[in-house]
Amino acid sequence: MCLCRPATNGAAERLVQTFKHALSKSTLPPRVALQEFLIQYRHTPLLAEGYSTSELLNGHQIRTKIDALLPSPAHMAQGRQARAATKSQEKEVPERVGPVYSVGTPCYALYCGPRQEKDPRWVPALVTKVFGSRSCNVKVVPKGGTWRRHIEQLRP
Repeated sequence: MCLCRPATNGAAERLVQTFKHALSKSTLPPRVALQEFLIQYRHTPLLAEGYSTSELLNGHQIRTKIDALLPSPAHMAQGRQARAATKSQEKEVPERVGPVYSVGTPCYALYCGPRQEKDPRWVPALVTKVFGSRSCNVKVVPKGGTWRRHIEQLRP
């Protein structure tokens, strides 16, 4: 290749011709059209090597707008691994540690009302209703209202 005779470099001449054609056909502003052309040019594989110019330079393919819409094989494999990990974790559900409350069980409930600093913090209560595995209704003993408490707000 001779620098003083650019016509002898066919690849460079073809790039210039392709660039001018793409820029003249584009309806975008020139700066945006240039960016779009360069992304597509660097993403397109070369016929001789089978790799794009970005792959030859960076070692990996650059992402384009269409790549953002289509999941890559690496992302699909990562999703499968994540699903398999969550499935294996679901199988290994540990047993619940702590007291199990049933209706009629005496306990101490956390007082969350006004004058917390003057009234006792933990008051005696009886479980009147159980909601699932985490929440209970308790009646304050000897006289008091019914409170709904989480099991972390109850003590045996």
